[in-house]
Amino acid sequence: MTNSETARNLVNGLARGLRWLAALIWAGSAYVWRCVLDAIGQARVGYVWIRTRKAEAGPAEVARIRARVRSQTETRWAAWRGEPPLRKAESRIAAGALAIVLVLIARAHFTPAAPAARPDAADALRGAARTRAAADETKPSDFGERITSAKPGEWVFDNTPLLAPERLGAWDDFKVGSPIVLDEPGRLNVLGVGTRYRLWYRGCRFMGDEYSCGVGYATSRDGLRWTRHPGPVFVPADPLDRDHLDMLSIVHGAGSYMLWYSVDADWVAGRRRATVRAASSPDGLTWTDRGVVHTAAVDGVRLPVSGTWDGQRFHLWIVDSQSPIDPKTNRFPPMQREGDDAIVHFTSPDGVRLTAAGVAPVNPMQLTRPALRMYGPEARGFRAIDYERFPQGRNPQGLVTLRSSDGDTWTRDADASIALDISALPAGITGPVVVTQKDGGMLMWYTAQRRRGGGEEIRLAYHKDAVR
Repeated sequence: MTNSETARNLVNGLARGLRWLAALIWAGSAYVWRCVLDAIGQARVGYVWIRTRKAEAGPAEVARIRARVRSQTETRWAAWRGEPPLRKAESRIAAGALAIVLVLIARAHFTPAAPAARPDAADALRGAARTRAAADETKPSDFGERITSAKPGEWVFDNTPLLAPERLGAWDDFKVGSPIVLDEPGRLNVLGVGTRYRLWYRGCRFMGDEYSCGVGYATSRDGLRWTRHPGPVFVPADPLDRDHLDMLSIVHGAGSYMLWYSVDADWVAGRRRATVRAASSPDGLTWTDRGVVHTAAVDGVRLPVSGTWDGQRFHLWIVDSQSPIDPKTNRFPPMQREGDDAIVHFTSPDGVRLTAAGVAPVNPMQLTRPALRMYGPEARGFRAIDYERFPQGRNPQGLVTLRSSDGDTWTRDADASIALDISALPAGITGPVVVTQKDGGMLMWYTAQRRRGGGEEIRLAYHKDAVR
């Protein structure tokens, strides 16, 4: 066969294929058009039937319209019924493909274009962070300037995340939350150089079917601009602990740092109760796991945890249940009058050996299983801060303050509460908040739900003290 004959056969084959494709598209279009006309005919019958129900038309008119639609349908599909089965199958497939194409075109045409993404200061600096540690510092736009001009009682919010998930594939590419901030002025030298603020956070990776978490670290001179550590400083050894790492608490005392972290229950793996584990470190960077220090009283609940150091011993508070199941009857005891959840207070000389000191039910304080952050001891004893997303009674959304003289009994300090509607935030609060005093006001670090891509990020807010 010569080259010219090969080319001619190729052209003829291509032409036959195009003719077959054109005929198939035509048959599919005709099938779709017949279906559309059938739907219109049935709509006409339905419309006349509705008019009959409203006494606007008689049964005779309904019968006449139905007979006309039936006749038109028979005529429209007469040629189709004579087609061979293979041709009918091809036409249906072509009609389905055309319908999908039309839906996609309509969706692309009528869906509004997404707004241009705002550049994220943290995202812009991540590439340079691998070569220069200082390049990972982020400043939330004009947040610092707006703090100085804030009016008494006013909230100021950052415009960008303080710490956001890293690039895809990093150890913390999905969640960055549960911040712990220690204000350590002694780390600054006489010239004011150093890292006064230290921040630890829970970072989580989510890739395919892999989900694991660890503890990240960042430092700052002013609490506004942060230098991020390139990797996690602590990762639980047990894979299940990494999968279910929840809340953190870190305290500096007794010449070392203590970390308590809660691990949620895993029913699939047979771990029906959450636990609180401890780890210790000489510098806050190199950690040694100290094992489980507390197990939840009931199955399936989370364990918010927070601790402090009073100069002689550690104090640890865990929100747990007062009504464990009776192992003999496998039943819950009668509900206590003050409710089930309580703030359980422990003391410890080393942060590992806990001694129960007191129990304070949360229901009398009109709280719903709070995620408290503890501070003190101060002039008035201990102080606890919680963000009430679902307040009880007439209490507004916002920060609630609890006070205790001994860490065992707690009362709600209504005068210290600060209203903060969640709708005012750039992103909603999803976890416990951390606060510290600064420039006649209060800095607040909080975990927020990301608006794009899911996961969590850490944001910053500032409240100027009100004039009393």
